[in-house]
Amino acid sequence: MAPSSLDEFRPGRRVGFAFALAIAMVAAVPTLGGEKLPSVSFLVSNAILAFFYALLCWMLHERIVFSEAVLPRHRRVRIALSLGLGAVFVFLFYPPYLLVLTDHVSDSPWGFGPPRRIFLLSRAIVVDFLAFFTRYYLDQKAIGEQTKWENERLRRENLQARMSSLQDRISPHFLFNSLTTLRSMTENVQAKEYISRLSDVYRHLLSHGEESTIALGDELRFLSAYLHILQARFEGALQVILEVREEDLERKIPPFALQLLVENAVKHNVASLSRPLQLRIHSQLGWIEVSNHFQPRMSVEEGTGTGLSNIAQRYRLLAGREIEILQDDSSFRVKLPLLP
Repeated sequence: MAPSSLDEFRPGRRVGFAFALAIAMVAAVPTLGGEKLPSVSFLVSNAILAFFYALLCWMLHERIVFSEAVLPRHRRVRIALSLGLGAVFVFLFYPPYLLVLTDHVSDSPWGFGPPRRIFLLSRAIVVDFLAFFTRYYLDQKAIGEQTKWENERLRRENLQARMSSLQDRISPHFLFNSLTTLRSMTENVQAKEYISRLSDVYRHLLSHGEESTIALGDELRFLSAYLHILQARFEGALQVILEVREEDLERKIPPFALQLLVENAVKHNVASLSRPLQLRIHSQLGWIEVSNHFQPRMSVEEGTGTGLSNIAQRYRLLAGREIEILQDDSSFRVKLPLLP
């Protein structure tokens, strides 16, 4: 199964247990010095306390410091919080730690005077630091692995898209050339205009089908040709109001975004001479909005069902932004961010 989130790349609980076990083993090493060897009970108590202390430090960092739900991915904030919480945790754990080991004072090669207490306190602080930086290193490694996997996935998808594009080009080119020939064969003015606009639509598809963004002005010229085809189909049942500021014409949007919104409105709403469908396309404050009167069909035309989700996904990938979808009893509106 392919990884779906950063958590699947991060270290599991077994790494925390391994870290705590390593700290417990190291904690017993200094007690082997001195004039006499410590008792087995002293070694066991020291190792057990070191194990649980290291495990609790690890869990503290895992659940709070490295939790995306608690903190943003900001290194300085996390280090500062780790130091603060670690200091509090050390001083909370330190008194019971001394209390337990004091029972074995006769077994300790050094006793429990001030130097020994300072050494134990310093060791507790070092273990807390080790827990943080080990977890931080593994977290950064997980982020790198996820980025590497995402890049590979995008590379494969891009390769597949290019192959599909090469396969799909044959049919549009053939149709575009056929439309050009058909236009030259007819004398009817309306038919010539209709075929000309249909050719403009396919020319736009061929020219901009692989681009990630397009100038709003170019998209509106394509939309004009598409609307001409729709209005020929619906006659007076489709009414369009276009109010786009001139200064917005150079801003960018994903190609075919407006066409998909118009298509979505026609697909889901009644459009007849008795109940004409009114569309309004206007721009303001860095957004372009497509709105229509809400008059839903009893039955919807068949389609791919991916229009709005397609646009939303493209905006997330291109700019990390969301589109806005607003609906009430009388209207349905979709707002698209205008990109620089």
